[in-house]
Amino acid sequence: CPEMDEMHLVVFHIGPVQDFIVSARRTRDLWFGSWVLSELSKAAALEVVRRNGDSVDCLIFPAPATLKELNAPELSVPNKIVALVQHPAGEFAHKVKEAVADRLEEIRKDAFGPGRIKGELDTRETAKAQVDDLPEFYWASCPVVNGDYAGARNRVESLLAARKTTREFDPVTWGNNTPKSSLDGQRESVIPETEYPRPGAPPEERKRIARKLRGNYGVREGERLCGVGLLKRHGERGNDPRFFSTSHVASLPLLRRLTDQQATDRYLRALADAGIKPGDLNKVPTKHPVFGRNDGHLLFEERLTDYLDDDAKLSEAKKALRQFLKDALKGE
Repeated sequence: CPEMDEMHLVVFHIGPVQDFIVSARRTRDLWFGSWVLSELSKAAALEVVRRNGDSVDCLIFPAPATLKELNAPELSVPNKIVALVQHPAGEFAHKVKEAVADRLEEIRKDAFGPGRIKGELDTRETAKAQVDDLPEFYWASCPVVNGDYAGARNRVESLLAARKTTREFDPVTWGNNTPKSSLDGQRESVIPETEYPRPGAPPEERKRIARKLRGNYGVREGERLCGVGLLKRHGERGNDPRFFSTSHVASLPLLRRLTDQQATDRYLRALADAGIKPGDLNKVPTKHPVFGRNDGHLLFEERLTDYLDDDAKLSEAKKALRQFLKDALKGE
């Protein structure tokens, strides 16, 4: 074993990254999923600092100037942590892994908390187990001999690459005959199949059940979600839960041309009268001079069904949208 007074270079890798990005089907899934990975990496970096006298000087990457900066909610941390410490990794690395698991547990409890998922799940223990199984955590460490940092860095990167290709597969504890998640097909859905329309159901029944699925789980009729998918769909990040939806990005060419404040105000009042809740407004992070922080989702007729259940109210909202587009954007 190396002497305890030797410096040791340790590298941590937290994932998954590519698979997590590829499985995003909504802007929200990507927006929240990327934040989760950053938070897990930040938890690892904070534990490294805590185990080294609360000094951020031990961190090489990321390299915050102060502990306060590392703790800042707006700081994004990459999925690779590099540190120079005064003791071998060993038990210290396992403590870092525990800190990552603890942070994920906090995020999961918040996402699965009261009011977030209104419907029942097949079993919340299955959803929890799927989330707990999510993180990839790899590390490698080697001593810095005679001050040769470059040599140690090459060595530790080689060790880490070898470790990442040594795959470990634990037995799955939640396997059953339910459909897989429609996001990535990797894990079983935890939303009961009894919540979905039965084959051959009449249109009115399908419409009623589809509304219930949106309200209780935030999913559409053909969408199945596992515990990880529900985590991304229902979690809230940081102090500002606003994000750009895919529809909002698609509407930007129209929004750039929107200058008619009166027509906009009339349309938003009509939506409120039709029953769109205040919580469905004011949702994007950047304020438009005329449309405010309202989501471009509201500019597409087919998306208004996400907000309104009553057919008569939905018809009123669609009529108001057509009039708004005619008045403010010359019908486009």
